Amino acid sequence: MRNWSRICAGVLAVTGVLALVTSAGAETCKLEAKRVDAGSMVGQVPLGYFVQATRPQSIFMQIGGQPGMIGGPRQDGSTPEFSKVITKELAKYEAEHPFRGVVKLGSRHYGFVLDTAPKSDAEKKEADGKDAEGKDANAQQKTEGVAANALRQLLGQPPTRAAAQRPIAFTRLYFDVNGNGDLTDEKVIEANAAPNANFMSNHASFPAVEVEIDLNGTKFTYAFTMNVYAYVNPSYSYANVSLMAATYLEGEMAIADKKYRIAVVDYNSNGRFDDVSGIDNNVSYGDGSVYPSIGDMLFLIDPEASPNTVMNPYDPTTNDIQHYVGKLVNHGGRFFDLSIAPSGDKLTLEPSSTAVGFVTNSNKGYQAIMYGEKGFLKIAGDDLGKASLPEGEWRLAAYSIRRTGEPAKEQKPDSTMLGTLARAVGGSSSDAARAAYSMVSARGQRDCPPVVVRKDETVELPFGAPFRPVVTARYPAGEKTAALSMTLFGAGGEVCSSLMVNGGRPAKPTFKITTEDGTEVASGAFEYG
Repeated sequence: MRNWSRICAGVLAVTGVLALVTSAGAETCKLEAKRVDAGSMVGQVPLGYFVQATRPQSIFMQIGGQPGMIGGPRQDGSTPEFSKVITKELAKYEAEHPFRGVVKLGSRHYGFVLDTAPKSDAEKKEADGKDAEGKDANAQQKTEGVAANALRQLLGQPPTRAAAQRPIAFTRLYFDVNGNGDLTDEKVIEANAAPNANFMSNHASFPAVEVEIDLNGTKFTYAFTMNVYAYVNPSYSYANVSLMAATYLEGEMAIADKKYRIAVVDYNSNGRFDDVSGIDNNVSYGDGSVYPSIGDMLFLIDPEASPNTVMNPYDPTTNDIQHYVGKLVNHGGRFFDLSIAPSGDKLTLEPSSTAVGFVTNSNKGYQAIMYGEKGFLKIAGDDLGKASLPEGEWRLAAYSIRRTGEPAKEQKPDSTMLGTLARAVGGSSSDAARAAYSMVSARGQRDCPPVVVRKDETVELPFGAPFRPVVTARYPAGEKTAALSMTLFGAGGEVCSSLMVNGGRPAKPTFKITTEDGTEVASGAFEYG
């Protein structure tokens, strides 16, 4: 019914403030590669919550269905064919259509094959359709199935799924760990447990795999995990494989006698830790907002700070400790040149000599991602909504505005969605306000005009309230009923992507359709999602 985005699930309280203390010179720390461990803590916050929030390498393959639909894995054009990477493999697999794929880790491509486990005696009999006496155990069901499908065909309905047609249970992994192009010298890696299966799909995950990566002559051990999702219906079946980083980097950096915990996450799961982020000009959301191509993530953590904000580890604007890896890092309103070795063994922060100006916005408590020639950079508004930003031309990529408190009930505030949102973003001066967390997040539009920042000068950066709802109608092919969707736009043309008011979602926006003379034709509410 609508184009309304959900608030991201899985938020957690974390550090609220990072004190800025800088020294005159560069600060360098050695980083140690560690395996993901959900039990590791940063103060009162599990570090595993941060480092497991990554984006996988994904490979899709059609593995069954109508003639001509079976094909090799779909990957980007820079990925070599499987036969170019793997020159020797098993002579025979258990699966009729094993999943062959290629991933890139560091500077090398690795091939792998996913297979099924050997069939048990009972499964073999079931596959053959024989009972204990060797007779066709499913003769009656097959006859009934043919008749039922004949009737479904007359009614213009798709045929039912054959009893033997089940989602493929990929539970064995052959991965070219040593990178020699030969899978016959690799041990089979069994799935962690029986696949999580149902009538049409199943999911299996594998234990962490370690490979030795060589980047610019530096060798290090890198761990990753893989999982596979398989799906089947009467028309086709497919499988999708995901590879996710299971290694992150950790260290400590003393700045003006205060220690900060440093973590670098291989967010795009490609085996290196120096990838910068940018806007993908070839892709955009359907609402016209910019689509980021995310590199790696940097966390600057004060282990002594108390958790007092809500965060989403996939969105740096929702917390105070997370940054995109890039040329510059903003730490408490001052900028540092960032240098990370591709292998991640060393990180350096040096006070930047770049000239700085300011942007201002009427909203308080915001954090925003700006992008320009210097890459992605996070900024945070002070108590007056002012933030420092290096001079140059900048555009808005995303932001979050955070608030606590709401007007007392006896004030009878506007209960509509826009009224509730305006109250949450604008804040409340009522002494009776009840402390509750509110946040609105948004993405910048591709055609939003840039702001030009000049040294020591201040320029307005428009975004946030007032928010403007826009309803669009479309007619699906062959349908006479219109489908309505609603998008919420901010003052800078940005698109609202998530919303939480006083600890939950505001009431669903409602609509009413009337004729010119006021006669009601239809009414309802827009759904989140």
